[in-house]
Amino acid sequence: MKKYEFTIARHPASEGHAWQMRLLENGSEVGGGQFPFTGSEDGKGAREAYADAYGTA
Repeated sequence: MKKYEFTIARHPASEGHAWQMRLLENGSEVGGGQFPFTGSEDGKGAREAYADAYGTA
């Protein structure tokens, strides 16, 4: 039986402000994306980008 999961983590700040979403199948990455935001990491833009990543997953 296949197991599907996803993770959402902050992209390294040195590479720009974004959330990194990874789609996993049986523990192996099979897709994903980056969801950039502007402003502070705890601001409205970050929350909206996280919601977009979660909605895509």
